[in-house]
Amino acid sequence: TGIADQAFERCQRLKEVVLPESIISIGKDAFSSCYDLVKINIPSGVTTIKAGAFSRCKSLQSIELPDHLTCISNFLFQSSGIKSIDIPIGVVEIGVYAFAFCDSLASIHIPNSVTTLGHCVFAHCGSLRHIEIPNSVTVLGGWAFDACPYLETITIPEFVTSIEVDAFRSCNSLQSVYVKAQTPPTLINSVFTSNPI
Repeated sequence: TGIADQAFERCQRLKEVVLPESIISIGKDAFSSCYDLVKINIPSGVTTIKAGAFSRCKSLQSIELPDHLTCISNFLFQSSGIKSIDIPIGVVEIGVYAFAFCDSLASIHIPNSVTTLGHCVFAHCGSLRHIEIPNSVTVLGGWAFDACPYLETITIPEFVTSIEVDAFRSCNSLQSVYVKAQTPPTLINSVFTSNPI
């Protein structure tokens, strides 16, 4: 009982979806490019939402994710209209490009279960000014915050062991970076390219 891959992809006039509680999975690109979608419920029993399921949903400003998710899949909300979101406790990974190009994203809560932020996860988030990275995170992927023009401060948690290439490239307002780790993390190539700091 699930929504198939690309089931509603490019249904551009679809505005609201009510999913039955029997649904446990949502397929790849299932609602991708549903430009007018403003509201969808995710049943509490859903354990898997595959890559790109809500990508390019330009009118989708908020969504409540179920508690049983363990992964925010690659490209899940890329280029969507999401303004704020709470990641459920139990999620351990936020995949590549998951929130990239979400120009309205201003608030996100990441729980202390997430260990990995994938490549380009918040790249080009034009409204993001602050983000709290939990202590559980050990790896910041390459280009994770690339071109977040209003991100002003960042705190690197104490257990981060690796910050990958260009993780904070072109963050033009970045003024302060705080590192909690007693042993500084490994920096892969040019982490802070094209920044004022």
